[in-house]
Amino acid sequence: MKLILCYKKSGCPTPGSSHSGIGNSCRNIANVLKRHGFCVDVWPIAGGDALEDRLDSHHGLGVTHVVIAAPFIPAEWMQRLAQTFIDIKFAVTSHSNVGFLQAESAAIRLMRRYSEVATVEHNFFAAANNSRLVEAFNIAYGRHVKHLPNLYDLCATPARHGITARGDTLRIGSFGALRVQKNFTSAAWAALGIARHLRTKLEFFVNLGRTDNNGDVVERAIRASLENLPDVKLVEVPWHNAMEFRRVVGHMHLLIQPSYTETFSMVTADAIAEGVPVVVTPAMEWCPGDWKASSDDVADIARVGQRLLFNPSAPEEGYQALVKYNETGVREWRKFLHE
Repeated sequence: MKLILCYKKSGCPTPGSSHSGIGNSCRNIANVLKRHGFCVDVWPIAGGDALEDRLDSHHGLGVTHVVIAAPFIPAEWMQRLAQTFIDIKFAVTSHSNVGFLQAESAAIRLMRRYSEVATVEHNFFAAANNSRLVEAFNIAYGRHVKHLPNLYDLCATPARHGITARGDTLRIGSFGALRVQKNFTSAAWAALGIARHLRTKLEFFVNLGRTDNNGDVVERAIRASLENLPDVKLVEVPWHNAMEFRRVVGHMHLLIQPSYTETFSMVTADAIAEGVPVVVTPAMEWCPGDWKASSDDVADIARVGQRLLFNPSAPEEGYQALVKYNETGVREWRKFLHE
């Protein structure tokens, strides 16, 4: 058995950069599955023709499964690949729930077409990285899609990064591409509330520089929320490679990731790996219950964040939740790879 994980090749000059989230996700899945005895490789590809060429060149090397992370290859190409390589099982995974896909209508159309192709090709499957989208497809279209969740490579025990005194500058991060669905403005307001209550200075860290998917609107909202306030500094974090980004995350006292619909959040997993607690929303079902706040309630986000700051057991609770999530996720992948 040999699994190939594919993601869309970008023009980014730095492999593994933190804005190549899907590529990083593939590498994390590969590392976890390798530790469980599976043979896995990761291929960046430009499209269906490039995938076909690579499979032709690797003919006879035991490739049994190919999973494409995120819908970007036309359904007709995937059907052609399934018919050409009949001994290989193919799947295309959606990386988001329905609410997140609102910004990607083309992805919705592709996922619908994939689910249609799956009804006629025995070795092709549409898939989702979260159980809610699996259920949504069944409810809306009466079709079954595979559940192939994200996995996160935990290679170190986390250490606590708590604030040392109320008089310190409070470092709060809210990271990721500036999509409206990720709710960064609520994070900024909640950070202000925490700092005011604790009477500390605030440094609010955010990734800027990407304006896709209305990111410019979000950036303007964040700047409007924080400008001209005493003892408040907006820190613009460039797009580092994955390990450099982990170091930035580890410098935080707290992350606030109040996404309306994000089901996994690689940034949240990065923070857990660094021992930093995170305010999330019920959309991230796998996180500890007391890390969750209402996405549309700034006061609730601030209350949860302040509680996490002074909860010495929070980092370990997050770590154990991620371990449990990985264990469940590996079982789902095992079912797909052995059925």
